Amino acid sequence: MSIVHLLTEGVPSFLLWLGKTSLMASVVVIVILGIKTLLRDRLPVKWQYALWLVLIMRLILPWAPESSFSLYNLFPKTTNSSTETMFTDVGDYEITSSSLLTEDEEMNGRNHSTGDVAPVEDMVGEDTVGVENAGVRQQQALLLSEIPWLYVSVFLVWVLGVSILAFQLWKMNRKFIRAHIQNGIKEDAHTLQYLKECKKSMGIKRAVKLKVTDAVEGPALIGVFRPQILLPASVEEEFSEKELKYIFLHELVHYKRKDILVNWVMLFLLVVHWFNPVLWYAYRRMREDQELSCDHKAISYVKGSEVKEYGYTIIKLLTKRSNIPNSHLLFTANFSSDKLQIKRRIMMITKFRRKSILWSALGLVVVATFMLVALTNAKADSKYAGLEREIIEMTKQNASLLDNVDSSIRATAEESIHEMMRHLGKPLPLIKVETVSETNQVFFEFKGDGTGRNYIWVNEDTGNLERAIMSLDLPIERLEPGLVERAEHTLQEKGYESVAEFDIPVHRHIKYDIKGLEHYTGGETLGIQTVLKQGKSTEVIFTNGEVYRISFKLPVNKVSDVKIEAARQALSLLNEDVLQTDVTDVFFSYDNFGANQSLMLRFGEAGDVFMHPDRNEIQGIRDGSIPVTGTVGYSKPRLSYGDEQFRREFSYLAEQLFHIDLKGYDLSRVTKSPGSFTFEKSGERTVHMTINPYGEIIGVSRDEG
Repeated sequence: MSIVHLLTEGVPSFLLWLGKTSLMASVVVIVILGIKTLLRDRLPVKWQYALWLVLIMRLILPWAPESSFSLYNLFPKTTNSSTETMFTDVGDYEITSSSLLTEDEEMNGRNHSTGDVAPVEDMVGEDTVGVENAGVRQQQALLLSEIPWLYVSVFLVWVLGVSILAFQLWKMNRKFIRAHIQNGIKEDAHTLQYLKECKKSMGIKRAVKLKVTDAVEGPALIGVFRPQILLPASVEEEFSEKELKYIFLHELVHYKRKDILVNWVMLFLLVVHWFNPVLWYAYRRMREDQELSCDHKAISYVKGSEVKEYGYTIIKLLTKRSNIPNSHLLFTANFSSDKLQIKRRIMMITKFRRKSILWSALGLVVVATFMLVALTNAKADSKYAGLEREIIEMTKQNASLLDNVDSSIRATAEESIHEMMRHLGKPLPLIKVETVSETNQVFFEFKGDGTGRNYIWVNEDTGNLERAIMSLDLPIERLEPGLVERAEHTLQEKGYESVAEFDIPVHRHIKYDIKGLEHYTGGETLGIQTVLKQGKSTEVIFTNGEVYRISFKLPVNKVSDVKIEAARQALSLLNEDVLQTDVTDVFFSYDNFGANQSLMLRFGEAGDVFMHPDRNEIQGIRDGSIPVTGTVGYSKPRLSYGDEQFRREFSYLAEQLFHIDLKGYDLSRVTKSPGSFTFEKSGERTVHMTINPYGEIIGVSRDEG
C-alpha cells in the first residue's frame, strides 16, 4: 500500500473506526453507571466489577455479531487505475462513466450508465489502456491534491497524544520500579511465614515474592509474570500478625483475579482512546469497584467474627498514608486513600454479609444479559436477511443444473455463487453450466435483465471463486443503508443545487478476479460499482462503497465570462466557427479515484472544452464539426503519417492550449486504440491527441496534475 493511498483511505477509515469504537464504549459506560445506580447494593460487588470487564471486551473486540437484542438498535443506523478520458458525445449528457463497466459493455454492446451513448474509446479511438503508463506515473501526483488534510491533521494530533501519554506511563512506572523495588530490604522471616499461610489458605502455589521497602506508603501488588507484594517497612512494626494476614489476603486476591493484567489492558486502551473523558472516568470507577470487590473476596477467607477486624485494618492502613498523585496510572493494584473511596469501603465492610445463592444468580443474570446487549452490534436491516432467503430458494431452483457440478466441489462452488449474489443484491436463475478444461474452471451463466452479462468461473478442483462479471438493475430499496444519502450529500458538497431524486432502477456492476483488478480498483480482487442517476445529466457512481465519480449539469450563468471566452479561444484552434457560437450547456464532473475535476463547456455542435472548475486551465478540447465515425473498426485506409509529422501537427496546439513545448517528449501510438497518440516526459503530465481515419484532429487533452 502506497503512502498516498494510506493517507487518502487508511487514515480516514482508521479514524472512523476509532471514533465509532470510542462512542460505542461510552454508551456501554453510561449503561453500566445506570445499572449500578438502579441496583445499588442489591447487586453483589463482584458483579459490579464484572460489568467493567464487559467494557474492556467491547473495546478490544475487532468484530461483534449482530443481534436484535443489541443496545445499539436503539440508535439510528448510519453508513455503516488508469487515466480515464474526458471526451465523449452523449447528446444531453457528456460525462463518461467509470472504466469498471468497459469489459461488460464490450461483451454486451451497451453502456448502461449513459444509455445509447458509446464510451470515449468507441468515439474517438482512445482506450484508457493507451495512457496506462502515464496514468501510473500521474496517479500519485493526482491523489496528493485530494489528501484529506483535516483527517491527516486529526490523526497526527491523535498520534501526538498517544505518544505523550505512553511516554508518561513508561516514565512513571520506570521511576516507581527503580525507587520501590530496587530499594527493597530483606524480608522478616515471620512476615514471610504469614504470607505463606495466606497463600496456602487461598490455594496459591506459585511463588509471590515479598519486598519490604521504605519507598512505599502502602501495600501494593506489582508484576504480571513475576508478581511481587510491596510492603512498607513501617507496617511490620505497626501491624499485628493478624492484621498483616489481612493485608496479604487482600493483595493475594488481586493476584488470583489477575487485576494487574486488567489494569495493564485498560491503561493501554486509555492510551489509544486518550481523548475520551468518559473512558477516563470509567477507569477510575472500575478501580474503585476493583478494590471493593477485592475486599469482599478477602473477607470471605476470614471468619465471620473477624470481618470488623479486617475493616479496622484497612482503616488503620489508609489513615497512615497520603494519596500518591496519579497512582491510578501505575501498573499496580494498590490501596487508594481517596476520602470518598475510604468511606465507601468502610460502609461496604460494615454491611458485609455473605450473599445468598439468589443474589449471586441475580448478578450472573445481570452481567450475562449486559454482555448480550453490549457485545453485539445492531441488527442489519431485515431486507438483507430476506436476500439470504431468496438466495436459498434460488439455489433450490438451480439444483438440476448444479447437479452437473462435481460433488466434491459443489458446496464450495455454491458458496462462491452465493457470495457474488450477495454483492449483486439479487439471486439470478442459472441457465448454463460447463467445464472449461483449457483453464481448469467450471463456468456458470445466469439469466439477468438484459443490462449486462452474468458469468461466474470457479476452480474445477476446489470450487473457489476465480472470476465473475455481473450486471443488474436494482430498486433503490435494495441498496446498502445510507448509500443514497451519501450520494445526495456528495452532490450538494460539490455545488449541486437541485434536489436529487434518483431514478429507479439503480445499476449494479460487479467484477471479480483473483489476479486483482489493477485497471479498475487499484489491485483489489473485487470491484463493485453502483450507478445512481437522475435523468440524463446527473450521475453518482460508487466503487466498492466509496464515491468514485459524480457528474451533473450546471446553469450556464454559473460560469464566468472570462472562463467562457478562454474556452472559446481554445476551441477556435480546431474550429473557427465557435467564435460565433454561445455556450449551450455546462457539465461538472468529479473523479474521486483520480482526484480529477472538470467543467465541460459545450458550444453547440461546434465542440466541447474541458476546463478546471477553479482555474482557467484547459484540460482538453473536442472538435464537434469533424465526424468521428470509423475511428474504431473503420474500413477506409488510414492516412500514413510519420511520428515527426504528428509532432509538427500537434506542437502548435500544445503550446497554445497547455503552454508547453513538446521538445523532449516521447511520442507513442496507442496500439489498442488506432488514432490515439501520447506525448510523455518524466515528471510532466502526459498529453494526448486523437485523430479520425482521415488524419483530422478531433481531440486534445492532458492528464490532471
